[in-house]
Amino acid sequence: MKGNFISAAEDRSRQVFDYVEKHNVFAEELWNKILPKVTAEKWVQSYKLDLRGIVDIIEDYNDYIIPVELKTGKAPNEGAWPGHRVQAGAYILLLQEKLNTKIKKAVVRYLDNKKDVDIVMNSFFEMEIKDLIQKVKDLLILDEPPPCIKSENKCNACNLKEKCMGL
Repeated sequence: MKGNFISAAEDRSRQVFDYVEKHNVFAEELWNKILPKVTAEKWVQSYKLDLRGIVDIIEDYNDYIIPVELKTGKAPNEGAWPGHRVQAGAYILLLQEKLNTKIKKAVVRYLDNKKDVDIVMNSFFEMEIKDLIQKVKDLLILDEPPPCIKSENKCNACNLKEKCMGL
């Protein structure tokens, strides 16, 4: 992850340098003009959705914002991995509620491939996410945990394993 941070910092500093060269602005004037403004690791929570999380990056372009989810590992050939797509969509819903603004899309940024995948929000996707939230809640109230999936590593890495497996 350290290498990814350095790469991201180098990219951002190159953007700032190029902007300074092109527009000949400095200090506060530069800060006020350069976009996007970036917030990292923003905690968001919704009591209405009964959901919370930490958005890796929020890019603020003054007129709109884009939540960005950073992922290591290989990107799929097309689109985003299903879990990454849903996570990015959930962040859209969380931020819309918190900021009381419409958010049209999020980005899943695959660092290993240097690939950005747009995740567009619409009413069908919103219903899909809310349905998944309810399915997880329904699973968690069962007396017996669901069967382990084929990849034991997924269960071991899950944030809910203690609750799910009664550990």
